[in-house]
Amino acid sequence: MRLYQNTHRSEDLSPIWVINTTNRSFVCEPGTCGLYSSTNYVLLGLVLAQHGQVDDWDQLDQTMWRKGHNIPGISDMKYAVHGPIGNFTTATGDGGTAVSGYQTVCRSHRQEHGGRCLPVSMADDADVENMSSTQGWTCGNLMAPVSDVAAFYWGLLGPTQNKERLLSEASLNEMLTFRTENYFGRNRSATGPGSFGYGLGMMNFTSMDWGFNDSGLFYGHNGLTYGFGSQSGYNYDHEFSVTWVNNAELWIGPDFAKSAGGVVPANRLYAQLVEAVEKHR
Repeated sequence: MRLYQNTHRSEDLSPIWVINTTNRSFVCEPGTCGLYSSTNYVLLGLVLAQHGQVDDWDQLDQTMWRKGHNIPGISDMKYAVHGPIGNFTTATGDGGTAVSGYQTVCRSHRQEHGGRCLPVSMADDADVENMSSTQGWTCGNLMAPVSDVAAFYWGLLGPTQNKERLLSEASLNEMLTFRTENYFGRNRSATGPGSFGYGLGMMNFTSMDWGFNDSGLFYGHNGLTYGFGSQSGYNYDHEFSVTWVNNAELWIGPDFAKSAGGVVPANRLYAQLVEAVEKHR
């Protein structure tokens, strides 16, 4: 998909395109393992579109979830359906833009699967600004200020005193039922993403071994897509929510530590944030 998108940069890869293009065979017997994939979110989006009785996928108003919820600070969340990342439109007819982000570039199918892709650079084809914003609802195609995302995590996981909960306790418990081993990945090494607990769209950051496990219970989600890296979550011990984003498709924690020869903390940014919270609370 990445190779096709890089060579067809203005083409919107709709949810229908994704379903018709990807491999739909089972990785294993249902219920016996899991493998990280965004395709299930594509299917869920199509179910929601059917439930919403829209005529086509791009008419689904993804802001509907906000109705009936009073969460300060999430008014600027936008969900792209057409156009490039630098100038997209939404199902509700408004538009927006995102800053440039830089990705690893594969220029051939063989290169893509051989692990020899070009590193993140400032090359024209590494910048995603003029690339379509639509890859089948990847990460919801959400474009938002980081403060809005942090506000969302506060509403999702933060203290319940004097405020409503975004989800029912039963739904939240499902999200916070973390699996390891055969779930989320292929039993990767202890330093890889497959080594920590993963629930329904929720990661146990505290179980990660690259900079989150000594500063209190921390749940959230991170990701690499569209030329960006992001990490978001809520720290229960210190009661703060946070989001940070880097505009290169790299893990800001372990990749930074690796590039420095492992002589720095795996996630210096998070460690300094916790230190500031402890100092000023």
